[in-house]
Amino acid sequence: MLFRMIFKRMHPYISKEATFKGYLFASSVSLYMHYKVLNLLKSAGINDRISVSDLLFELSNVMAYERNGNLLEIPKKDLQDDRYM
Repeated sequence: MLFRMIFKRMHPYISKEATFKGYLFASSVSLYMHYKVLNLLKSAGINDRISVSDLLFELSNVMAYERNGNLLEIPKKDLQDDRYM
């Protein structure tokens, strides 16, 4: 019942009920992951210095690459450099 009420309110933005259900699913997964990361920050005691969005932004600038069994973290801007390949 609640979903139908929300769907009727969002009708101009979402034209199909399946699209709306997908939107709700993606939102719930996103919220779950946000709080999972927040709890990790709290357990490490650094949630007062860095937010979830700041952490995700910093991690978006790093690319993981494996060479000879070793995991390397390479900034995306340096990824095109031949020394990493």
